[in-house]
Amino acid sequence: GARGRQDLQMIGTRCSSLWAAHVRSTLPAPSYGMPSYSRVICSDEQHDKSISNNSQSHAMRQTRGLHSSRHAPRDRHRVCNDRDVDWHLAQLNIARLRAPLDDPATQDFVDALDGINALAEASPGFVWRLQTDDGNATSIKAFDDELMITNMSTWESIQALSDFAYRSGHVDYLRRKREWFDAIASSRLVLWWVPAGTQPTVADAIERLGELDALGSSARAFTFAKPFPPGPHQG
Repeated sequence: GARGRQDLQMIGTRCSSLWAAHVRSTLPAPSYGMPSYSRVICSDEQHDKSISNNSQSHAMRQTRGLHSSRHAPRDRHRVCNDRDVDWHLAQLNIARLRAPLDDPATQDFVDALDGINALAEASPGFVWRLQTDDGNATSIKAFDDELMITNMSTWESIQALSDFAYRSGHVDYLRRKREWFDAIASSRLVLWWVPAGTQPTVADAIERLGELDALGSSARAFTFAKPFPPGPHQG
């Protein structure tokens, strides 16, 4: 009768629901179009290993005399494949002086060097900077032009470098760059990732600057305007 038909309909609906649930459980989770360089979520074992590796990396930096920021936790970028890798952001900045360093026209720039370098070292995320026994890199001649000077450093993240460059007392001197520096045909700045604890070389940095000018931003050489994520594709 009518009661029997209702019971059969309820049984059919229940079976359909159970079958649909079974089918959903066998389907792969949607990827939502995640790019190939997306961070891989580490298992608990991998996470513990990463913490251990990070401690060893910190000890290595201390042994090599590298400065490690004590002001903020590190913004880590890990790739959990065969092993965990920490990356630091390297930057090269070049400029051509309007006058030699011993010229009165450049005196304000020279006088500001120690203070700006101290500000960088005290900034969250600072790791290392290129320098000689003089405490700066102005005597390092990477180009045939004697008026070209070089600045190179490593940071824990793009954000850390950006905060120092554009949201600190450094900005006051950045606004005066036309007083001290000439315009140059090439790019002034190039960014790239290096394994944590690595000190980049000037030769490698200049090569990457050339790649940026010739090819535009890439994983090997990029800018603030078009950054690339860290990973084994850095080259």
